[in-house]
Amino acid sequence: MAKINRIDKKTDRQGIGGTKTPPAEQGKIKNCLRPGMCSALALHNESAALLESLRANYIHAFQPVGFIELELIEEMVAMKWRQRRHWTMETAAIDLEMDRQRAEESEQLRGLDNPTVAARAVKKLSMESSELNNYNRYERSLHRMYHRALRQLLEFQKARRDGQSLVNTELPPPPPVEEEKLPNELETVENITAYDPTAMILDVLNRIEAEKKRQSEMEASETAVAARAAR
Repeated sequence: MAKINRIDKKTDRQGIGGTKTPPAEQGKIKNCLRPGMCSALALHNESAALLESLRANYIHAFQPVGFIELELIEEMVAMKWRQRRHWTMETAAIDLEMDRQRAEESEQLRGLDNPTVAARAVKKLSMESSELNNYNRYERSLHRMYHRALRQLLEFQKARRDGQSLVNTELPPPPPVEEEKLPNELETVENITAYDPTAMILDVLNRIEAEKKRQSEMEASETAVAARAAR
């Protein structure tokens, strides 16, 4: 027994796989043990302490370092907690159906053993509702998400041990900014004269005078035509 305790203590100091955890990373691991977002998963009739214990066990087993590894641990804990919840709910659904049948169909259950009673309850739930099928579908989905997070976590940790980085922490350089030329930013003397405000105002006034003169000539011409027609 003493030998086993010595091996366990050595494993605790070295971490998973017998790899010694650097002192700088041990502080990060202790910070990971603080309550995380997983605590929000516990329903009012579930044990939040049991959830935090599950999270602490995962952190102790995998020794996450950094934000990404801890996030993957949180995801794994969330998937495993929800999977256990669905196990409990599935069991409760079958128990409720067995209790209903005992209360309403006691004559038909007389002489049947417990496995047969449970089989009748499962058959009833499977044929008349999709409750059990939904639990099975949820469990398959949670199983896939759990193992996907586990695979990613192991890849990150292997890359970290090998001195590689799977996360690009360098920001890309900003795109070049082209200077926008405003109308008053002119390059030649010709452009300056073309956009001379005084010249522009005089040009507008000349156009207005020309338009007035044209309208006066048209009115005079129409008056002359009307006078000849009156004779």
